[in-house]
Amino acid sequence: MSPHQFAEALRTRRLYGTLIASPSPHWIVATRDLPLDFVFLDTEHLPMDRLWLAWMCRGYTAAGLPVIVRIPTPDPHWASMVVDGGASGVLAPYVERPEQVRALVGAVKFRPLKGD
Repeated sequence: MSPHQFAEALRTRRLYGTLIASPSPHWIVATRDLPLDFVFLDTEHLPMDRLWLAWMCRGYTAAGLPVIVRIPTPDPHWASMVVDGGASGVLAPYVERPEQVRALVGAVKFRPLKGD
């Protein structure tokens, strides 16, 4: 499922996913045949560097599972990095102002313009 298909499905039906807390490639094999719509990777609470994250995003995407990544802060740079690494979507914590939303949307939807 492409990021656009995932976004449309999110608007039209209930989706089911699971949190992946291990970088083991065995989880890709274990989850690809389950009735899941996406996987969730948490970089706020789990120690995951950019290389592992990109590898995992590409692996799950190749298995047909879109990847949603929770970033550590509502930083547009982080959001852009995870999308560049292969994430289908971004979940940002601690978003409290409309300006933060605009900056995040600019980073993931309108890059390289960054929404300005």
